[in-house]
Amino acid sequence: MALTEAQAKVLAALAGLKPTEALTVRRLCSETCLSASTVRAALGVHSYAGWVLGSARTPADWRITAEGRALLATPAYRDYLNHPSYWVNGDGR
Repeated sequence: MALTEAQAKVLAALAGLKPTEALTVRRLCSETCLSASTVRAALGVHSYAGWVLGSARTPADWRITAEGRALLATPAYRDYLNHPSYWVNGDGR
């Protein structure tokens, strides 16, 4: 399944976090410059596919799964790993 640009941006923002870190929808909106409804829609797709996990508490904290990281590592989405949070907090080189 091909990701939209917004979906790829949300996944890339989460990929920039350490495995123990997570972001709320509000923080994802800030990181990606996307609207809350767009971020929620992307998270719904990602969650269904198993690429992200949300916490049970409210507001939910979202983190990327190993499958989500593997998807972003494919050539089609590798450019999205240039997200600023990935370079600051992630394992980008």
